[in-house]
Amino acid sequence: MEYWVSINNNQEGPMSLDEVIALNPSADMLVWHPGMPDWDKASNLPELAHLFGGDFEEYVDGDTAENEPQPEPEQANDEPVQEPAPKAEEPQSQPRQAAAPAEPCPPNYLVWTVLVTVLCCVPLGVVSLIYSSQVKTKYNAGDIEGAKKASSRAELWLILAFVLGLIYQPFSVLFSLL
Repeated sequence: MEYWVSINNNQEGPMSLDEVIALNPSADMLVWHPGMPDWDKASNLPELAHLFGGDFEEYVDGDTAENEPQPEPEQANDEPVQEPAPKAEEPQSQPRQAAAPAEPCPPNYLVWTVLVTVLCCVPLGVVSLIYSSQVKTKYNAGDIEGAKKASSRAELWLILAFVLGLIYQPFSVLFSLL
């Protein structure tokens, strides 16, 4: 089974259960896998509960790690968790798209925005800074179109701030000499 995890608001995956366990997840880490209607805390997943003092045994791709006879009682514990999945099968695609976006994150121009704001034009640079900070947030929320729009607006305001700064600087020097 494939899992996705949220680490510092970055969704990473797909990965196997062993890879998730190797991350040494905290009880509050958000995890999602096909069959879940929404993201949930790692401590609420039966296959990870043993890491947080839960009553469930460790699963390795659907089998227990210890021996063969144990899967039957644990599968019974898994069944209530899997029963709601068919009812919520259609909404599953939305969290999965948010978890593993198909497109890379658009550029946020944050470094250039800070430099232009400090060195050239503060008012327009601040506008670019606001849009730059929205790119990653929207991308992590699964709003790829919103991230692209924020990226293009950050770029526009960055260029405007740079050009206005280039125009303003010579006049600033000239007026300071007078």
